[in-house]
Amino acid sequence: MLAAFLVRGKILMQELWRRGRDWDDSFEPDVKASWSTWFNQFADLPSIVIPHHVWAEVGEENIELHLFADASQRAMAAVAYLKCQQNDEVKIFLLMSKTQVEPLKKCLFLGYNSKLVS
Repeated sequence: MLAAFLVRGKILMQELWRRGRDWDDSFEPDVKASWSTWFNQFADLPSIVIPHHVWAEVGEENIELHLFADASQRAMAAVAYLKCQQNDEVKIFLLMSKTQVEPLKKCLFLGYNSKLVS
């Protein structure tokens, strides 16, 4: 439920690393505005309800697993949902999600540095 929010924070932190910022350095105005916008959204987090169980009982007419993935040049995300249907009642449950920002070092290929391979 929080993956979309957290990946934006990861992207902001990565931008600071990309710019070579240290912990004690001050933000540039554009970065400060982005961080303020993201930080102010923390107030909305308590309104998110996370169910602690998945509703799937014997006798369900239709149970479907839905997987979605998307990527940009900055990050990727994947999510898995379970759709349970019995008669006219349909319920959707988030099973898991995963986000990852782009690696800062793009020289690695298949887990090894190509310059080291002879």
